[in-house]
Amino acid sequence: MIDVRELKADPDQPRQRFPAEAIDAMAASIEARGFQQPLKVRPAPDGGGYYIIDGEMRYRSALQLGQQEVPCWVFEDETDPRDIFLDQIVANEQRVNFQPYEVAHAVVRLRDYFEMPLDRIAKETGFSAPKISKLIALVEKVDPQVQAMVRDLPPGELTMNHLYSISKLPPVKQPGLASLVVDQHLTASETEMLIRRKELTGEGSSSPSPRGRPRKRFRYPTDYGEVVISLKEQPGDFKERQLKALLQAKRQLVGGDNE
Repeated sequence: MIDVRELKADPDQPRQRFPAEAIDAMAASIEARGFQQPLKVRPAPDGGGYYIIDGEMRYRSALQLGQQEVPCWVFEDETDPRDIFLDQIVANEQRVNFQPYEVAHAVVRLRDYFEMPLDRIAKETGFSAPKISKLIALVEKVDPQVQAMVRDLPPGELTMNHLYSISKLPPVKQPGLASLVVDQHLTASETEMLIRRKELTGEGSSSPSPRGRPRKRFRYPTDYGEVVISLKEQPGDFKERQLKALLQAKRQLVGGDNE
């Protein structure tokens, strides 16, 4: 057992968000059943206490409960910052509420700060090469406004697959689509489907109606066939109206999907 006053959060910990509801749930579990797993800690280099390698959520929950001591495993030989960081990435990836940008920034740090090749990162973390490419794209290609939006949203609202699809758009179009995804509760596959359409990439086409009035036609693939929307040109936000009409029609016809 180690006095909680001797424990310190690791400033390089990949997980940066600890939702209050998650801490509350953990605290309730600890209060009811005790610690099922000790914290993993290492001595601080300056000799003043211990840095938490794994278990900061349990540590925060213990503080909330007013506990004076917590069970810990002390790893005296854990001194390589890269190995510690890798262990933290893998440990957090196996748990819930690890936000896409937390793991994305961790992968970029392995590449840039620790100068690890991507194939080595894949081997050490167990991430596939496509997943690593997606994570890097979240940092390098997603508009900062969208990145900030993700940090303010509950976990799962904008997943890695959502964000990777959004990253394919020009930055100026990304915030609008991200807001639409959240407002309409779109799945990752629905988001990808919308991005593939010419309208979202600025390639929407117009064709004359039989009476000579301009119309815009947009074709959207679904799992059950193609949906074609043809509307007269009117003032207002063409994109949002068209997309909402599409989504309503698709869900009514095929029941949406549960991805």
